[in-house]
Amino acid sequence: MQEMNIDGEIKENWDNLVKMLTRNVFSSSVNMTTSNKFEFNDLSAIFSKSTISAISTYISEDIDAIMMYTKSLFSYFRGNATLAFNITYALLEFLVESGSTFFNWIISFSIFMTTLFYVILSERNILTDMEWNNSILQSYICRHLQKSIHVAIRSVFIVSFKMASFYGLYTWLTHSIFDLTFVFLPAVIASILAVIPIVGSYWAVIPGVIQLLFIHENGFYLSIALIMLHLLPMYIIDSSIYSEIKIIHPYLTGLAIIGGVYSFGFEGSVIGPLLLVIMIVIIDVYKKLMSNDSNPYKSYTRNASFG
Repeated sequence: MQEMNIDGEIKENWDNLVKMLTRNVFSSSVNMTTSNKFEFNDLSAIFSKSTISAISTYISEDIDAIMMYTKSLFSYFRGNATLAFNITYALLEFLVESGSTFFNWIISFSIFMTTLFYVILSERNILTDMEWNNSILQSYICRHLQKSIHVAIRSVFIVSFKMASFYGLYTWLTHSIFDLTFVFLPAVIASILAVIPIVGSYWAVIPGVIQLLFIHENGFYLSIALIMLHLLPMYIIDSSIYSEIKIIHPYLTGLAIIGGVYSFGFEGSVIGPLLLVIMIVIIDVYKKLMSNDSNPYKSYTRNASFG
């Protein structure tokens, strides 16, 4: 209530001051129209001693209210400036931390994929430089293990590449058909989610679904059609692509990808299936090694006993 009374007094005093200045200006303008000249006396009449004294009186009477308003305005701007500074600082800190984390991930992932790509395309076998102490088992183990692991790594890498390529192109095609604004970014997100299945790649269509619901006339039916188009490949395409890894079942491949991402980060989408495939290859080689038909150690010892 006190602030409202002060507001009323200030408004009343300043209204009286404006009325007095207007009256002086009007009287001076009348004199100017009669004489058709604007003289210095007319300007001095506007800012006469009485006017200046009235202005100083109003200011001295309202000095407390003016100071109160000045302090409140200063505190208001200072509070907003502090809030804006804190928000800007937090945003910059978040961008720097997330940017450095993302940059480190890009570097490590690029090094990992480059090394893996070199290993796959290399003419030398992966286990060429490994030394075996047992000369009897060296030729059999090296030959079979090298071939199996090389095929396993190549199949995992090719399957990941096919999944990313298919879902990226498929998302770009569906968004272009539905004439959506955002096409490139959902395609990239779908490609990443296809290789790193933290969630299904169909989550990349959420911006397109929102646009269809709120912009197009038949947005509800179009959004349902878009969702169904992206749910359908999960039951047809995924199993057929994962089935190219002959050693393990597609379901186990999916579990290996999820476990790899959980344990090793984004690189685990390739490391997980590789570890699973290599483990199965080693078990398969061991079984063949211990079998009577393909064990070179037994055949060697049998021949030595008869010799």
